[in-house]
Amino acid sequence: MRRWLLLAVLVSTSCRGAGAPLPPTTLAPTLATTRGATSTTVQTATTVGVQKLDVAAWREDLNALISNLEELHPNPWWRVTKDTFLADVADVSARLPRLTSDQATLEIVRLAAEIDGHTQVFVGYLGWDFARIQLYAFQDGIGVAGASDPSLVGGRLIAVGHTPAEEAFDLASVLASYDNPETRAFTTPFLLAVPRLLAGLGIDDEDPTYTIQKVDGESVTVTPETGTFDQYRSWFGDPVIGLPQSDLMPYLARKTTPFWWTVLDDGSVYLQYNQVTRSGLDPSTGAQIALGTLVEQVGAALDAAPQAALIVDIRHNLGGDNQTYAPLLSMLTDRFSDSCGLYVITGRATFSAAVNFATEVEQQTTAVFIGEPTGGSPNLYGDVTTVTLPNSHIQVRISTRYWEFGGPDDHRISIEPAIPAPPTLADWNAGRDTALEAVPSGRTCSTP
Repeated sequence: MRRWLLLAVLVSTSCRGAGAPLPPTTLAPTLATTRGATSTTVQTATTVGVQKLDVAAWREDLNALISNLEELHPNPWWRVTKDTFLADVADVSARLPRLTSDQATLEIVRLAAEIDGHTQVFVGYLGWDFARIQLYAFQDGIGVAGASDPSLVGGRLIAVGHTPAEEAFDLASVLASYDNPETRAFTTPFLLAVPRLLAGLGIDDEDPTYTIQKVDGESVTVTPETGTFDQYRSWFGDPVIGLPQSDLMPYLARKTTPFWWTVLDDGSVYLQYNQVTRSGLDPSTGAQIALGTLVEQVGAALDAAPQAALIVDIRHNLGGDNQTYAPLLSMLTDRFSDSCGLYVITGRATFSAAVNFATEVEQQTTAVFIGEPTGGSPNLYGDVTTVTLPNSHIQVRISTRYWEFGGPDDHRISIEPAIPAPPTLADWNAGRDTALEAVPSGRTCSTP
């Protein structure tokens, strides 16, 4: 594994957003987003638990969902036709007398998830409790990324209640907003930590048990403690979806820092770009520093080592303000429009404005993409606004703008890596960063 020499660490908090559509495809999810193009952030939970309502009140909320989609979304029926969506709503309406309040809530969540990757009901805002367990869908199974019992971390999820892990994943995935299957893989494990959601789907009851095969091979069944969404965030930190920040591997150690760079032991320059934002706080000085300043530092390092490769890692980048990455894009275009040596590491969390950035890098440079497909598509809907349904007070985030960075003929649902390197549970437990290890050495013009 490459040795890391830290040169700069930067932090930023501003965010905005963007978005655009893709052709019909399979299900996948995403997080709640702030108002504005392509950002994805988790905020303080504000919804006070969904109330028990009569059938007429739920039907009024269903109608409000439809009217708000038609009023606010540029093209709500681009993926699911209006007739199909309305038939789905009519089916839900007919079943309401037989549904619990929680089940009716989940139907609203599911209907919103059918629209696009930014349009959604974020379950963290429902006022429901969370089990103290953090899960991640690796290439070789669903792993435990966080738990109150450290011996469970690194284990493999076998079942939720009496439901096999993979079946539970598939059942929960219909509640996840998505651009492609990668966003589904990113978000769905988070849903498996919500007891009332599990009960509403029939996966388990409201005191869920998790059967886990620990790293040493022992299988145990546990019932984690539960707490509010804010407590869940305090247990595992933000962002609550994905792998937690940790020192297990260098690429995870500073994932909440918006951007930073270093030089690897083979001479490659490594830039981790975690948030699309204009400036950040340099923890070493306590002062704000602009992305442009960091780009100048990276450029100077490349000038000092003309044969060094540049690795731009956007695996953790959920988006931000797509009007801010121009200095970085300009530097990459100037240096790598017709020369080799630029490698971009992407993953399932590469979403929204980060995919806008990746799309332009793909168009304007010779970059080689490595890792997983992006969690967002080159063309996507975004710039969400939040509406509150009149009776349940469920908050629904609805995309209001279409972003066509890929062009009118780009119907891809993701940017696919030239060198696939998906994370596995075995690699994570061993502390191996397979994506970084897959980067060719130096400024080679060929890929394996």
